[in-house]
Parts: sequence; C-alpha cells; structure tokens
Amino acid sequence: MKTYEEKWLADGKYMSHNIVNEIIGLAGNKCLRKTCEVKTASVFSLIADGTSDESRTEQLVLCVRWVDRQFPIHEEPVGLYAMNFTDAESIEKGVLDVLIRLQLDIKSCHGQGIKWGIKYEW
Repeated sequence: MKTYEEKWLADGKYMSHNIVNEIIGLAGNKCLRKTCEVKTASVFSLIADGTSDESRTEQLVLCVRWVDRQFPIHEEPVGLYAMNFTDAESIEKGVLDVLIRLQLDIKSCHGQGIKWGIKYEW
C-alpha cells in the first residue's frame, strides 16, 4: 500500500508551498523517529545548549542521551532552533517540541542538562 507521500508524488498535482512544507515536515519527523533509537531505552536524558551563529542569532541545540541493552552510550542531536529569546519559556517550547516529535514520555527522562553561558535568563 502506498503512503500518502508516494500517492501525492505519483499524482503530479502539486499544492501550495505551505502544504508542501507541512508534508516535508511530517516526513522529516517520521524519518527522525525511525533513526533515533532512544525509544528502545527505558530512560533517557535531555541536553540543551545554546550559542550564537555568525548572524548573531541565538541557537538552541537539543540532544538526547541514552544507553542501549549492550550498554554503549548514545547521544544524538535531535533539534536545532533559532531563538528570539533565551528565557526558560522559549527553551521549554524547544524541549516540548522534541518530546512530541520523538513521541517520548517525559516520565522516562531521568536527567537534564541545560547550559547557556552567562546570557541565560531564568
């Protein structure tokens, strides 16, 4: 059975750029869930760090760290966000976005690390 994306591409009828961007985002989330094996772990940790890029835009990087059944440590970057503000509410939105996209339960998060240097505003 063909997926929606395959049917859409085969159909040849293209939609507005907003709908195309939404489909690309959904496909990206699906790929991210398949490649990120964190769901096989019973617990995980979230790591958030920030810095500014060349254009002086603050960037939030989110990583997930876990240990699998053979005990090697895995750490994968799962989100990169341009931040207008570096307050707790803005960082929370990024963290919640990662949890939702990866379908992770916050109750399984047994560690967190947030580092933002001196500019961090709680």
